[in-house]
Amino acid sequence: GLALERITREHRGKTVVIVTHGGVIDVSFVHFFGMSALRVPPAGFLTRNTSLTQWQEEPHRAGTRWRLVRYNDDAHLADQERGAWLRWEDFDAKAKAERAASEKPAVPVPTEEPPAGA
Repeated sequence: GLALERITREHRGKTVVIVTHGGVIDVSFVHFFGMSALRVPPAGFLTRNTSLTQWQEEPHRAGTRWRLVRYNDDAHLADQERGAWLRWEDFDAKAKAERAASEKPAVPVPTEEPPAGA
């Protein structure tokens, strides 16, 4: 909770991205919803790996409050479930071909001016 408080205070009004483990996301519920950290939360959390959680700070008559915009958003994994993922071997071959193509010597571009003395 203290780290989240510091980050939100130091970066107020800015978009902040934090890449973390699920436990920190679970703590964000306790922190932003103002739950007691000394008791088991009244709701269970099952944070999915690589999912996105988004909080948004909103002005409120009592100061500011936090709104949960999304939780467990893993839509970016949809292609994996259909088997449409790139094998490492394919990626490595593509990267090698691109590297080889970029290492060819550059061809001089003719200028629009005639050579000196012509």
